[in-house]
Amino acid sequence: MTGEPQAGADRSHVSYCPRLEIDGAATIELPVALKAGESLVCDGTRLVRVYDAKGRQTSTITLAAPPPVVAAGRHTISFDAAFTGDGTPRVDVTFKTRGEGERVATGRRAKAAGPSRVARPIGR
Repeated sequence: MTGEPQAGADRSHVSYCPRLEIDGAATIELPVALKAGESLVCDGTRLVRVYDAKGRQTSTITLAAPPPVVAAGRHTISFDAAFTGDGTPRVDVTFKTRGEGERVATGRRAKAAGPSRVARPIGR
């Protein structure tokens, strides 16, 4: 999974403690503050890498447990974080699968579902 807070004209946003919840059962919470343009990358192990806006690794975070393995089929994955700054922040979350890709629907709270996307196998 990768996640990158983005801001439009105002790049002063900071997100705190990004959190993913999978099927209401597994939670991954990352104790980090990210500025706009910075990103997190988790390759399925306990190690999460933090990159700056230029793609340079700046630090790592070790999860208490590896992220859960998600079987094929329908799942609900929620993202949450605290944000500071003016305007509306934007966060991009990307999932890559180890097997065949599946169609994924994206949506937002209190808004209609967005466009469908395909989770791509890692390395493609």
